[in-house]
Amino acid sequence: MTVFFVHPENDLPPILEVKIFVWDDASQTSPPTEQVQWPEDGSVELAIPGSDYVRIWARIDSPCLIQVSSQTDCLAARAAYFIALESRGSVALAEGGSYESPEQLQSQLGEKFRIDDAYVRVRLWRRRLPAFFEQHLAFLGERVLNELTDVCMRDRGRSLQGRCTHPQVPLPSWVGKGYEGYSAYANDPNVPDNLFACLLVGYMTQEWAFVLWNRLGRRFWFASPVFALYQEANAARTAHELKEAMQMWDQGNESVLFMAGSGRLSPLQDIPGDNQDHA
Repeated sequence: MTVFFVHPENDLPPILEVKIFVWDDASQTSPPTEQVQWPEDGSVELAIPGSDYVRIWARIDSPCLIQVSSQTDCLAARAAYFIALESRGSVALAEGGSYESPEQLQSQLGEKFRIDDAYVRVRLWRRRLPAFFEQHLAFLGERVLNELTDVCMRDRGRSLQGRCTHPQVPLPSWVGKGYEGYSAYANDPNVPDNLFACLLVGYMTQEWAFVLWNRLGRRFWFASPVFALYQEANAARTAHELKEAMQMWDQGNESVLFMAGSGRLSPLQDIPGDNQDHA
């Protein structure tokens, strides 16, 4: 049994990313719903079919301590290396031992293991679309330039779930079935460059898909119902209209605001009220 101890200095990477770094096909065998949170004081085992497991024990207090162990030396080294590198931490062979840079583990990662390839896997995973978009609108992935973060929130009776490059932006103000959302997005002077967001917004009897991005001040906004009790709505129609909106973007040099069933939109310059309904 090979054991390493890690003292993190910053936030820990998601556990699922540790798995993807350690094994070259973990992203294919690990659903997005798999455990990704660190236990506050306990252990978790990572494994893929046909391989030894890696056990990670975490003590999330002050100071934080991570213990990584495996029957396979290189697997333990890979996990400890990634956790320490991502958290700007240090590694030791014993809890009270001498803690050093994770770079010391590079010679123990395995003869055929390539750090650059492992980080490519992790970065691709960080850029993945939400499950619905991956299943029905996978072509949208070519528009993702940067890593995405999960977003999940409620806003005035609506649920918003998806992934975004800038989760701190006022997404609830920018998405909605009425003119308020796309107008607020088009007129907001603080939309960050290289923003990308794809969201499912749930209403009482409907669910809508929203896609937003910003490239050098040129903005894209798309909305389409993907489920509705009392009207036609489906993912195939959404995919068709999203491709139409993306074609407008590719063939032009202006912003594109597009709503299914209505086509291209023009934003209002002065939005009445305080945008409180967020339809």
